[in-house]
Amino acid sequence: MPRRRTAAYLIDVVSFGMAGTVTVDQQTIVGVMPPLQLSDESAAKVLTYVAGLGFARAKEFSADEVAAERAQGPKSAGEVNALRRALRDAKVLDPKLFE
Repeated sequence: MPRRRTAAYLIDVVSFGMAGTVTVDQQTIVGVMPPLQLSDESAAKVLTYVAGLGFARAKEFSADEVAAERAQGPKSAGEVNALRRALRDAKVLDPKLFE
């Protein structure tokens, strides 16, 4: 379940963008990432690449997985940020989940 929740979040970031405040490596960042206009297949390839950065055994994203998450309906960039916070607070956002 944690990998599924994290994968859904990453698909949402690419598909719907994200806005607001995030903290990375103890640095607070305030900004907006617009949604990327990618096909399901292209989004899956980008996500697989990014998930594998630094992690030799990242599970591949599929176009079907991207399509299924997108079919859940659009989210605002703020809603995607709220999902990030919820996953962080639940200690689900962890790079090891991609192994």
